[in-house]
Amino acid sequence: MVSTHIAGRDNADRLVGLHQFAALSREALTELNALCRIHRYEPGQTVAVDGEHNDYIGFVKSGFLRMQKTLSDGRQHIVGLLVDGDMFGQVFSGPLHFDIESATEAHICAFKRVPFEALLERTPELERLVMLNLLNELDRARDWMLILSGQKVSCRLAGFLLVMCSRFADIDHVLTKGRDGLDVKIPINRTDLAHLLGTRTESISRAFHALQEAGDLRILKPNLVRILDLEALASHAGEEELLASPNLRDLVRVIKRRA
Repeated sequence: MVSTHIAGRDNADRLVGLHQFAALSREALTELNALCRIHRYEPGQTVAVDGEHNDYIGFVKSGFLRMQKTLSDGRQHIVGLLVDGDMFGQVFSGPLHFDIESATEAHICAFKRVPFEALLERTPELERLVMLNLLNELDRARDWMLILSGQKVSCRLAGFLLVMCSRFADIDHVLTKGRDGLDVKIPINRTDLAHLLGTRTESISRAFHALQEAGDLRILKPNLVRILDLEALASHAGEEELLASPNLRDLVRVIKRRA
């Protein structure tokens, strides 16, 4: 793992911000803190390599990572994003099946695999935390499948924005309540977004403008949009099921109250 190791922090500070660890016992937290090392990555740095047996388990403390797969013809396809609290690395398993790179500046809590797995075996609450992360990973895979099923690029983009709203609702540097809508900061550039949604950069730009002309959103900056009507965006995505998210329903109510 090529990165900048951040030394000189007290153990008690290393897991701050990782809210899922809050339910662990004091003993488990003490052991995790002792194992944890914080690494900082600049945008574009490699975090993990497809096919390698990594000797650590990582949790994203801040920032965004992109998971990507290199195809046989050399093209790279982004298959998902990792954000605050997400886990990566194969516990009790083999090599990774994709590359992981930092999409933004990122801080990672890294735990040596062998002692982490030993702690996992004797700590039921940590085992449950890891299991929940794995289930969340399956949910994310389902979200991407829903998004990519859209025939039109504007439908896929609408689905992506809705997933951003539901999954990242508690991450304040991604979502903020604007004056007349919900501001969404898109953590990857349009080239990466095009790779993620299986299209070209030019098509992504046209899709943004199509959604703006429909009144679903307003483009504030290339990486910042204000969603004006979440329900219309869900309809545009063609996936009313996305509105089943409790977080998204709450956001709809907030925007309606502010309208």
